[in-house]
Amino acid sequence: MKNNSLLLLLISLFAYLFSTSLLIASPKINPLPVILEDKKERYPLGHHLEYLEDRTGTLRIEDVSGLTSRSPEFDVQFQPNQKDVLNFGVTPSAYWVRFQLQAPLKNQKKWLLEIKGNNWKLVQFYWPTHTRSWIKEEGGRSLPFDHEVFMNKGTVFRLPQSLEQEQTVYLRFESENEMVLDMHLWSSRQYHNENEKNLYFQGAFHGLLITMVIYNLFLYLSIRDRSYLFYTSYLSALTAFFMIDDSVGTPVFWKIPDWLMFRMDAFAFGIFEIFFILFVKSFLRTKQNTPKSNHVLSFSIVVIIAATILFVLIGIESKLAQVSMIGSILLMSVTVMIVAILCLKKGYTPAQYFLLASSCFIGAIAISALQALEVLPYYDPELVFMRVGVLLEAVLYSFALADRLKYERRLKEASQQQAIEEQKRMTHTFQKFVPKQFLRRISDRGIEDIEFGRAESDMISILFSDIRSFTHLSETMSPQELMNFLNDYFSRMNQPIHDNHGFIDKFIGDAIMALFDMPEKTDQDEAIYAVQAAIGMQESLKEFNQLRMTHGNLPIAIGIGIHSGPVIIGTVGSKDRMDSTVLGDVVNLASRLEGLTKQYQVSTIISSTTWNFIKEDASFHWRELDFVMVKGRDQPERIYEIFNADEPDIREKKQQILKPYHEGLANYCSQNWETAILFFEECLKIYPQDPVSQKYLGRCMKFKNTPPGKNWNGALKLEEK
Repeated sequence: MKNNSLLLLLISLFAYLFSTSLLIASPKINPLPVILEDKKERYPLGHHLEYLEDRTGTLRIEDVSGLTSRSPEFDVQFQPNQKDVLNFGVTPSAYWVRFQLQAPLKNQKKWLLEIKGNNWKLVQFYWPTHTRSWIKEEGGRSLPFDHEVFMNKGTVFRLPQSLEQEQTVYLRFESENEMVLDMHLWSSRQYHNENEKNLYFQGAFHGLLITMVIYNLFLYLSIRDRSYLFYTSYLSALTAFFMIDDSVGTPVFWKIPDWLMFRMDAFAFGIFEIFFILFVKSFLRTKQNTPKSNHVLSFSIVVIIAATILFVLIGIESKLAQVSMIGSILLMSVTVMIVAILCLKKGYTPAQYFLLASSCFIGAIAISALQALEVLPYYDPELVFMRVGVLLEAVLYSFALADRLKYERRLKEASQQQAIEEQKRMTHTFQKFVPKQFLRRISDRGIEDIEFGRAESDMISILFSDIRSFTHLSETMSPQELMNFLNDYFSRMNQPIHDNHGFIDKFIGDAIMALFDMPEKTDQDEAIYAVQAAIGMQESLKEFNQLRMTHGNLPIAIGIGIHSGPVIIGTVGSKDRMDSTVLGDVVNLASRLEGLTKQYQVSTIISSTTWNFIKEDASFHWRELDFVMVKGRDQPERIYEIFNADEPDIREKKQQILKPYHEGLANYCSQNWETAILFFEECLKIYPQDPVSQKYLGRCMKFKNTPPGKNWNGALKLEEK
């Protein structure tokens, strides 16, 4: 198998060498003459041409046309052209070109010879006469503009009206740019038609570019995004490059010195390369997305500037300038593509349109550059590839910029949504410390707008609760057990408060301070909700105690005090440390009422103000407890017990003794001690364990022996909290 492969390789190599030797040994084939016909309007001259390189630039028409002794020497040096377009690349040599022309006996048409391109320093056209002399016409930028036959891109010569049946036409070319000979014979009518179409195309092309420049400039002025500024600058330089190449404003450019004229297009090319790199850096956010690539792009700007200066100073005929220019294009192309791919991989989605747009334009530039260097066959005399690439690039970059605006809008919206979610999270977390109901009072616009020292006054209901004998209970637990116990207890106590539209303002050790502040509700509603919450807390406590007993723990008891009245709601502290608070005698009295639950051995005590709000509600079970003057107050307060949450048998007994109990209380206040004793004894017969009846029975017996005096108002002054 290996031997067969080797044999096949040897046969292929022999065939290649044999065919190459035949080509080298084959005689020179002279090109066919151009035969003018009345029915044809255009003749591409590529395959009809012969060319001769004049390295010194000293040959004359007499030397190459057979009129001197040296003519035979140069005649045999003319080489036939085998391509559609002669492309000598960038060269300092002059070139002679000739072709044979055969005309019909009766030629009625006017013919024009067109040499495309506007980079010719000098073009000389030689037409033979009967006297073996030559009619010479010249064109190119080294001549005054008025010398040109037509104001268009390229050089055009008129053929004489009376053509010989057969003649040889010579042309001599000098250029300081790439030397690409794309030559055509046109009928005058057809040439003007095609030229008009080309002018329309150029006008549309330049108009579209200028429109894109103005459009993106207005976008920059409205958006103030530097990407639009760099893109507008880049597109403006690119437009200038094509306008120079298309000879727009030719009379003006013609007055510019030759050395500068032949370098202006490359200068414009370098400028738009620089702005293109700046646009890439701004659009792709390379400083943030790809920092290392950002340094490479910055370095490429330096390389492009150096290559442009070098080109302007020493001219394109220098190999160093050519290498620098092509190198800058390749560096820019490869770098930009890699950076765009890296940004796309990092999730920067606007890079996809950018990558597509860059591919179109950079590909067009690469094709044009390779054609100019004769790496690829020349097919683009009007820079069609580059123009198509530019138009696609302008449209796709506009899409890319619009897509980036959408991308940044999405990022902004996502950031805003994230900020909103973060604000919600912070607010939710903050509400664990400052409830939203409280926050609504101290800041209308949210937690970030809390004002130091802000205060409001309102009528609210306040609930205080405390665990009985908590100090002794805490001594039996480890720190972690104590924390777990409190968190479990507080969670259970919070639910009834929350269900009744209240909120916990503070946890004070094992105590709870809850507020019932609902601006949309009445003061009576707030009082009712507070009492309902107290009942619910006592019911939740029963469930909590059952769970504790299943784990071998002792049940706990709590006391609850409720008072309704005017308070001041606001923030106190300093600018560095603030706290929300409720101030007023209402807070103090509610706390004192909770403390009285221990003395009266009841679960819930409310003030007379709260009682006045709830007394008409038949769902509540209550009885008057006492008329007391708590510590810290000068005015006595009538207090009431709420016993809805008592065990069913106890609640039933309290209901049974309500009538004799209140009769006894009325006689107690009237100092009818004997009668009061009878009523309280009747209560104790029904409910012997009633601590309140026992307390009043003891007082009556005491006052019976030692009356309090005529000025006694029934108030009991308490010295303990």
